[in-house]
Amino acid sequence: MIAFDGNAPAPDRARTARALEGLTAAAGLVPQPAGALPALDDDDFLATDESLELEPAEAPLRRYLRYQVQDFVKQRAVWLLALGLMGIYFFWDNYDPAQMAERMRSAPGGGTERVPEAESFRGITLALSSAFALLATVFSVHGVVSQERERGLQRFLFAKPVARVPYYLQKLGVAFAGTLALTLVVVLLGGLVFGRAVPVEQALMLATALFASVGGLAFLLSTLVRFEGGMALIATLAVIPLREFSQETDIPYLRWLGELRVLLPPVEHLGPLVDPSINGDPLRAMLYAFGYGALCVAAGIAVLRRRSILT
Repeated sequence: MIAFDGNAPAPDRARTARALEGLTAAAGLVPQPAGALPALDDDDFLATDESLELEPAEAPLRRYLRYQVQDFVKQRAVWLLALGLMGIYFFWDNYDPAQMAERMRSAPGGGTERVPEAESFRGITLALSSAFALLATVFSVHGVVSQERERGLQRFLFAKPVARVPYYLQKLGVAFAGTLALTLVVVLLGGLVFGRAVPVEQALMLATALFASVGGLAFLLSTLVRFEGGMALIATLAVIPLREFSQETDIPYLRWLGELRVLLPPVEHLGPLVDPSINGDPLRAMLYAFGYGALCVAAGIAVLRRRSILT
């Protein structure tokens, strides 16, 4: 870089001036004589002011939505759909309706009707769709905050006028919509392969409740630590042994340990979504799931607002 020093000797200043003129001519930047620039009227100043107006924060947020959807489809939906297709294939390859009906008839108390086999098919379908929804939830929400924080991308993302909380809530909404869409596609494909009616409504309700509770916990963990997906999955599965501990009467400390499951996703209260006639009220089950998820998301938002993007 050539600097012009006004205190330099006259020959040096002359050489520097000639060098600057040569660089200017080479770049095509010919100095304009005084009065050569056109005068600007009031309309020109108004247009200049309008062109310098800052873009509202909502515009980049809407623009990020497209990239968030693209990332979900390329990095998560493709693999989850492949997993769902593999599950459908193994279910179709190992399930024989006639053999299942015969097993029901030979079981103690079994009858000759087709209802037990149909109920068995429905129960297996719901169980598999719930397992898929749980894995889809964990995989969709994993890294929703921690991935960009660990890679140091937050300082670049939020250098533009985009607030962190709306950005991550929008990203969580994309994961929720994607999880429901994938669950719907997998359940409908399963019904198409078997040529039978499938409990689509109940499968979607279970997927919604699982995402609200498990996804909310994963979102909170993602604002704090890494590997939140695995931690959320372990916490969800830990409800099963902790429930057994709570029923233990001979060992008091195990019973006390079992009570800690109130801090974990309320999956044990989702039974009414599978069979409301036996297990209770589905609305109450949904309230359990959404209440727990709302508390986790609110805690995650509080962490986002207090934690620096540099840590």
